[in-house]
Amino acid sequence: MKNIIPFEKDIEFDTKIAEITSISLEHEENINENEINGDFIISGDYKSHQISVNKEDFMYKIPFTIELTDNIDKDSIDIDINDFTYDIKDNNLSLKIEISFTYQENEEIKDVEVVEEINDDKEEQLDREIEELITDNKEEIVDNNTKIINSMSGENTYVTYHAYVVLEEDSIESICQKFNVSKEALHEYNEFESINVGDKLLIPIEDE
Repeated sequence: MKNIIPFEKDIEFDTKIAEITSISLEHEENINENEINGDFIISGDYKSHQISVNKEDFMYKIPFTIELTDNIDKDSIDIDINDFTYDIKDNNLSLKIEISFTYQENEEIKDVEVVEEINDDKEEQLDREIEELITDNKEEIVDNNTKIINSMSGENTYVTYHAYVVLEEDSIESICQKFNVSKEALHEYNEFESINVGDKLLIPIEDE
C-alpha cells in the first residue's frame, strides 16, 4: 500500500535570498514501535544579491514524524521523496515536500479470523457426522442427549442406532453398560481412543 504525505516548512535565512544556485534534499529516519522519526536534510548554496558572484552555503535539518498503526508490517516500510518544490520569499525558503510512504498490511489479524472460521467449520462438521453416516429418515428423541435413528441398510432392512452425546460423568464402560453394547461394537461404529464431553457416538441397538 502506498500513501502520499504532504509536508510544508518555511526556513528563515540570516540574509536575503536573491537566487538559489543549487539545492538538494535527502532524508534519514528511524522506525520505532508506534512512529517513524526522521529528518529532511536540505542543502545547497545561494546568492544574497542578483549581481553578486559570491555564493553562500546552507544546510538545514528539518524533523518529521509519521505515526504508525497496528496493521502496518514494520519490516515492509519504505520512505522516499515523491516530489519536492520550493519558493523564495524575501529571506525565507518555503518548502513543499511529498513523502512516499509504502508498506504492507500486517497479516496477523487476518490469520486469527481464518483460524476462527476453521474452528467453526470443524464444529459444523461434527454436527453433520452422524447424519452423513445414516441414509434415512426416521428418528425419535429420547432425551436431550439421546436420539433413536432408523437407517436403511444395504440389504433394504432397517438398522436402529442410538445417537448419543457424551456427558461429563460418562466413560466408555458406563456407556457400554447403559446401552448394553460391547466395546468392540462401539468401536465398530466410532473411531476414538478416548471420549470427551460433547462427543457424538453411534450406538447400535441389538434385538429391538
